[in-house]
Amino acid sequence: MRFTDAGLHGHPRAVPDAPRGMGTRLIRMSCAWHDAVREVLAKVGRLPVDAHALADDDDLFRAGLSSQAAVEVVFTLEDRFGCEFPDEAISRDNLATVGRLATLVERVATS
Repeated sequence: MRFTDAGLHGHPRAVPDAPRGMGTRLIRMSCAWHDAVREVLAKVGRLPVDAHALADDDDLFRAGLSSQAAVEVVFTLEDRFGCEFPDEAISRDNLATVGRLATLVERVATS
């Protein structure tokens, strides 16, 4: 385990080291989804904080994401990846963190 810079609320974040012997393709792919979500949040999320500084589990709504901006984030992600999120998948819970959004995007875009 190693520690990174402080997260949104000033607490250090523990980051697990990459498993030995595991290929990096899956790790890079997962990071790519997270990076894409952060780019969209930075572009249309109208957050008062830097979207790239948010931890995967930081609450986006506590960080300043409004409901209207969340809808714009969803539309932008759908346009970017040429997919459509099922209505039942668009919930405050699924849109609450970078990690949950990245999981949703990956699931919908690759199905």
